[in-house]
Amino acid sequence: MKLHVSVEARVAAEEPLGLLVACHARIRSFTALAQKLAVSKDAQPKLVTEAAADLLRYFTVAYPLHSTDEEQLLEPKLRRSPRAEVQHALDQLEADHRACDALLDELVPTWRTLAAPGPHAPELFDGLVAPSKSLEERLLAHLKMEEDVLFPEARTLLTSAEHQALNAAIRERRNPEDRA
Repeated sequence: MKLHVSVEARVAAEEPLGLLVACHARIRSFTALAQKLAVSKDAQPKLVTEAAADLLRYFTVAYPLHSTDEEQLLEPKLRRSPRAEVQHALDQLEADHRACDALLDELVPTWRTLAAPGPHAPELFDGLVAPSKSLEERLLAHLKMEEDVLFPEARTLLTSAEHQALNAAIRERRNPEDRA
């Protein structure tokens, strides 16, 4: 069984919010990978190690950059929206990020153990099932809220120059290998 999920997402740099949308595609791929890993106690150890290492790297390096981009770069611009629905979604944004961080605090230690080469105790996987499912549910609902409420508002509220500045700031904060 192959555990790796392809996460390459290509988006034109000029597209409003294109980089954040591409991040969402990667988040969906990695939450799916977390679910697969959680139920893969019989998989080849090398596949488990690779999947755990991919999850560990994504959720400790790239995902935090994405959350910070939303909170520091996008949220302040959207706070000027007069729409109550947008303000509520912005309040929810940070609460969701903190809830996901707590779930990741549960998952990361086990991913670290599984990322080490060698056979892995089957009981390690049992501890991944519930938090992986909760992480996926929380993130999918969060992404939907952003895509249904925040991103459409940003597309109408932000000027072309602000969109370009947002993309530039997101790019500047990353090394090419740290894409969120």
